[in-house]
Amino acid sequence: MKNFNNSANNPPPMTSQAGNWERNFLILLAVVFVWRVFFLTIVPLDLIGDEAYYWDWSRHLEWGYYSKPPMIAWVNALSTSILGSTPFSVRLPAAILGTSTLGVLFLLARRLFDSRVAFWTAVTAVTVPAYLAINVFMTVDAPLLFFWCLSLYGLWRALENKENSWRWWLGTAIVAGFGLLTKQMMLVFFALMLLFMATNRQDRPLLRQPWPYLSIVIALLMLLPVVWWNWQHDWITLQHTSHHFSTDKGFFNFLRTVPEFLGSQLLLISPLTGFLFATITTGFLLKIRRQDRNVRYLVIFSVVSLLAFVLMSFRQSINPNWPAAFYPAGIILLSAWGCGAVSCGAKLDRWQKLYRPGLMIGAALTILGYALPFVIVATDLGGGKLDPTRRLRGWHELSQKVGVLLAEQPRPDKTFLVGVRRAQVSELAFYMDGQPQVYRWAGLDRKVSSQYEMWDGPLDKIGWDGLIVLRGKKQPPPDLVGCFASVRDLGVIEIPLGRGGGKEFSVFLGKNLLKWPK
Repeated sequence: MKNFNNSANNPPPMTSQAGNWERNFLILLAVVFVWRVFFLTIVPLDLIGDEAYYWDWSRHLEWGYYSKPPMIAWVNALSTSILGSTPFSVRLPAAILGTSTLGVLFLLARRLFDSRVAFWTAVTAVTVPAYLAINVFMTVDAPLLFFWCLSLYGLWRALENKENSWRWWLGTAIVAGFGLLTKQMMLVFFALMLLFMATNRQDRPLLRQPWPYLSIVIALLMLLPVVWWNWQHDWITLQHTSHHFSTDKGFFNFLRTVPEFLGSQLLLISPLTGFLFATITTGFLLKIRRQDRNVRYLVIFSVVSLLAFVLMSFRQSINPNWPAAFYPAGIILLSAWGCGAVSCGAKLDRWQKLYRPGLMIGAALTILGYALPFVIVATDLGGGKLDPTRRLRGWHELSQKVGVLLAEQPRPDKTFLVGVRRAQVSELAFYMDGQPQVYRWAGLDRKVSSQYEMWDGPLDKIGWDGLIVLRGKKQPPPDLVGCFASVRDLGVIEIPLGRGGGKEFSVFLGKNLLKWPK
C-alpha cells in the first residue's frame, strides 16, 4: 500500500505554508470563540434541566454526586463565584472548554500529520452540529471532551519520546485523572491505551515498562476521594451507572434501538459527513495491519469503541451523547483522508471529493442550529412537541409567576417550594428570586433517583407552608398531601410558547408541614 504520510513519528518541519495554515487556524479559533461568547449573551433560551441541575450541585460542593463525579459542579462553582449565578456564567465554561478542545485537536492533528490537516480537522469539528450543543450548554460533555483530547495529545507525545517521556506520562496521568473526575467514560481511555500498545509492534515493548501502569495508577489515585464518597453513600453512583447497561425488554427491540442510535449519530455529525466518517473509519479498521502508526492510533481511539456502542444498541437504548469522546480521533482521521494525507484504498479514496460538500452541509446545519431559537421566537411557531427549544423555554416566566403567587401567601417568608420532577425543581431553584433551595418529593420511602434525595429535605421547616408546583393539570400525590395539615388548590399557571402550545403547571399551597421522610 502506498504510504501517504511520513510524519507518523516526527512532526513536520516548519514551512511558510505551514505558517499560513496555523495563522488561518488562529483566525478561525478567535472567530469561533468570540461568536460563541456573543451567542451566549443573546440566545433566548433558558437553561436546560441538566444545566440547572448541575448548577444546583455547585451550591453543595462534595467529592461525589448521585450520577457523576464532581468536576461539573466544581467548574460551575468557579464560574458562578466569579461572575454570579446567571445563565451566561453557567454556560461560559462550555464555550471556553469547547474552544480549547479545538486548539488541542489542532495540536494533535499537526503532530500526527501536518498543519494543513490540522486546520481542516478544526474546520470539520466546527461544522459538526453536535458540537454546537456541547460548546453552548454546560453539561459534562464539554469538560470530558477537553480532558479526553488533552490526554490523547499527551499520550501521543509520551509514545513519541520514549527515552525521556516521563513528563508526558505524568502529564497524561494528571489530565486523565481530571477526566475521571468528570465522567466515568474516561476509564475507557486506559483500556484503549493498552490495546494500542498491545497491537502496535513499535509500542509493544512499553508494556514491559512501568510508566504506562504508573500513569493509570496516578489517574486512579485522583479518583480515591470520589470512591471514598461513594463508599459513604452506598455506592450510589455505581448503582446509577449500572442502570445504563440494563437490557431493554423484548427480543425485537433492536429493530427500534439500532436505527434510533445510528440515526441520531448521523444527525449529530451531519448526514454526509457522518456517512463518510462511518465508512472511512471502518475501512481503516479493516486494513489496520497495513496502516501507519498514527492511523492505527486514531482508529483504536475512535471506531473500535464506536462499534462497541453499535453492538450495545442491539440490546438497549443508547443516549446520543454517550459516544461523544470517541469522535475527536475519528474526525482527525477523516480530515487527513479528506485532505489526501492518507489513503483508504482506491475505491474509497474516490469519495474524497465528498469531504468538502459534507463540511458545507454540516456548516449549514450548524448555522441553522444557531439561528433556530431566534426564528422560533420571532415567528411564534414554537411550543409544539416537535419544537426542539421547548425544553429550554418558559422556566424564567414560570419562576416569575410562582414568585407572584408566593408573595400573595399568608407567610411568604415561611413558605418553601416543592416539586416532583428533577428538571422542574432545579429550574425553579435557578430562576426564582433569591435562588432558594427547592425540594423534590420522591415519595415516603425517598427512593434515591436524583441528587435531591442525597440532601436533607425540609426537616428544619416543620410548621412552615409549602408551595407545591406540578407539571400539567395534576393533583399532588396523596402521601405528599398527608405531610401537611391541609392542601389548597391555587390554580394552573399557563406558559405560552407559541402557536404550537405551551406548558401548564398546577400549584397548591400546603399549610403547616407536619412531617417529611428522612
